[in-house]
Amino acid sequence: MSNFIIMTDSTTDFDREFYEKTGVFHHPHGFVIDGKEYKDIFWTAMSSDDYCTALGNGALITTSMPEMALVEERAEAAFKEGKDAMYISFSAQLSGTFNMASVVAADLMGKYPGRTMRVVDSRCASQGQGILVQMAVRMRDEGKSVNETADFLETERGNIYHFFTVDDLMHLKRGGRLSATSAVMGTLIGIKPVLHMSKEGKLEAIGKVRGRHNAINEIVKMALEKYGEGSGVVHILHVGCEDAGKQVEQKLLDGGVKETHLYQLGPAISAHVGIGTVGILVREAK
Repeated sequence: MSNFIIMTDSTTDFDREFYEKTGVFHHPHGFVIDGKEYKDIFWTAMSSDDYCTALGNGALITTSMPEMALVEERAEAAFKEGKDAMYISFSAQLSGTFNMASVVAADLMGKYPGRTMRVVDSRCASQGQGILVQMAVRMRDEGKSVNETADFLETERGNIYHFFTVDDLMHLKRGGRLSATSAVMGTLIGIKPVLHMSKEGKLEAIGKVRGRHNAINEIVKMALEKYGEGSGVVHILHVGCEDAGKQVEQKLLDGGVKETHLYQLGPAISAHVGIGTVGILVREAK
């Protein structure tokens, strides 16, 4: 029997089957499109096609954190059963979820002396975060404690790399990650940024190239440099551009990657990067 529960955000982009199979608790982010609120629950609130159509048409989309009350309810139920709890959050540099879960942990541990809730800042996004969740599941099932597992994840998160490029610079400008002048000039001359997640979990530009073809080749090159024996599945994400995702996938397979997973990025993150985004998430084997 497991001695702690695992909670995480919908930004892991796992499907419903994963949560049902593993017993991990799913905490949906919210998104608002032109004033109407939805929950990020396995594309049930809105289909990915309809979402991408709205995003491509310039709909105003904002996002919100998972509900604190639900996190507290699930952690407290675990404590009452004599179990500990863990929350693996979306990068604290990109969302307030880590801070929210940390408040819950502090309150509940004060109320239930002897019980532990660890909140792990994944410093990752999407299935980069998901890689850590899968590690936590494995360690939980092996009988490791919540502290052993959290300590391991906080070391391992530095070995997960995110490389991606966006097609529409205006989304980065709206998110405050690119100046209006740079966005307009870059668009006019066909500049495509190459971005990654820093070791601190920040979204950073690490290069810029002329044209989408070159940008895709660059992120593939970077991912292959990190890939090695024991890296596991390499994840390829896209936002409304499956053909580009398949192109990246084939390049990775041609480069020696053994197993890949191609998927549509979820609505909470897609809102900030836009249609045409394609990326690669890889764990560097040590």
